[in-house]
Amino acid sequence: MNYYGVVPEWAPQDAVIVAWPHKATDWNSILNEAHQQFATLIEAIAQFEPVIVLTANGETPERFLTEDTMQQVSFIDVPFNDTWVRDYGPLCYTLNGSDSKRAVYYTFNGWGLKFAAHLDNMVTPYLFRQVPLFNTSVQQAPYRKYQLEGGGFECNGAGIVLYNKYWLNAPNRNEGSKPEEIEATIKESLGVELLLEVDVPPLVGDDTDGHIDTLVRFIDTNTLVYVSPSDASSPNFVALRKLEEQLKGLRNQKGEPFHLIALPDVGLMCDADGEVLPASYANFLFVNGGVIVPTYGVPKHDVEAIAAFQEIFYNRKVVTAPANILVKWHGSIHCATMQIAKGFLLS
Repeated sequence: MNYYGVVPEWAPQDAVIVAWPHKATDWNSILNEAHQQFATLIEAIAQFEPVIVLTANGETPERFLTEDTMQQVSFIDVPFNDTWVRDYGPLCYTLNGSDSKRAVYYTFNGWGLKFAAHLDNMVTPYLFRQVPLFNTSVQQAPYRKYQLEGGGFECNGAGIVLYNKYWLNAPNRNEGSKPEEIEATIKESLGVELLLEVDVPPLVGDDTDGHIDTLVRFIDTNTLVYVSPSDASSPNFVALRKLEEQLKGLRNQKGEPFHLIALPDVGLMCDADGEVLPASYANFLFVNGGVIVPTYGVPKHDVEAIAAFQEIFYNRKVVTAPANILVKWHGSIHCATMQIAKGFLLS
């Protein structure tokens, strides 16, 4: 199937990029735990396709990986600030019926100047100039004026982008740009004709100001899976109820509603200091022939989520990967990965 604009995540992929935690990242205080969890994620992805692992400061994962997995892994040494490559990695854009391909990226400013990101911003240009990683037909498409992280919007491959207005309007992003200018840039850079929005507060503990990939995801051109208000004791119950109502009101280009499928809420999850963590089953990853689902060590809800994914993706292999360490630093599996669509990488 030909797609116009950003290739949807369920389309065939060449590889998935993961950034390996190193001592200069925020992971340093729990580096061994982080290494083990990232290694498990890499092992899960490698069951389906190649994994490109970004490494820095001499931190490499070989000792954590099996020989079979190593056959699927390649390493690129490049400096980066942190591991959330979803928000600074390249988005794959293709023109319908054309061989023209673009790698789209923006300026990442640490989710509104919350964290350092100067090295993260150099990763995608480095993959072009120094490696090189991309097929020669792929052109760089930087939109450096704008801060639009990859986890902030969902594309359906049929001309629609969905995002959370709460995120888009958050302070310290896109200052000096008018809303209509930002919307026009999203349409142009992602190759879409219809922008849809929800407007809900982020999950408690979410540094991103409400990235859509923690709330709701496209799984085909007209189906959305979303975190439902399934746990009345959850700190996110009111926000998720608001999300559900807003999703029911969305319409595609034909004026038709979307097919909605509910995922369970992880519920209240805290770290050792009592800080609420933004755990979400919506933060899953598509891979070739499968999906990788985060689990959080919450038995009841983990079991419910796995059963839901197995029913939803009956034609794909469902593999789980623990994310209880990832979420300590306020991210999960989708945040820690960036897929590269088929035909974009050098063979």
